[in-house]
Amino acid sequence: MIISVAVLIWAEAIVRVFDSDPALVAVAALFLRIACANWIVMGLTNVFQQCVNGAGDTMIPMVVMLVNMWLMQIPLAYFLPKITGLGVYGVRWGIVAGTVAAAIIYTVYFRMGRWKRKKV
Repeated sequence: MIISVAVLIWAEAIVRVFDSDPALVAVAALFLRIACANWIVMGLTNVFQQCVNGAGDTMIPMVVMLVNMWLMQIPLAYFLPKITGLGVYGVRWGIVAGTVAAAIIYTVYFRMGRWKRKKV
């Protein structure tokens, strides 16, 4: 969370460490800011995923990851730039959408408590 806030504030400065081209800095800084939204949600997703994994219920994380990657993130990353005005940022927003969907699925599954009944 602290790193995300730092990246939000100093995105341009971080990009300038690697390249000072103004056009590149503008694109990459916004790309990093979009990534910050993903990082915050990814923390929640990883916690729930590892809780379920640690309880021995490994099928759900595998299915969620496969469905999320192949049916959500990759198609959205491909189509969002083409059908919306997002351009290259559509790729990153597709990844964010997939991560948010996974967080919702894990939150619902975790609250259902089925993972507690898994026999190891």
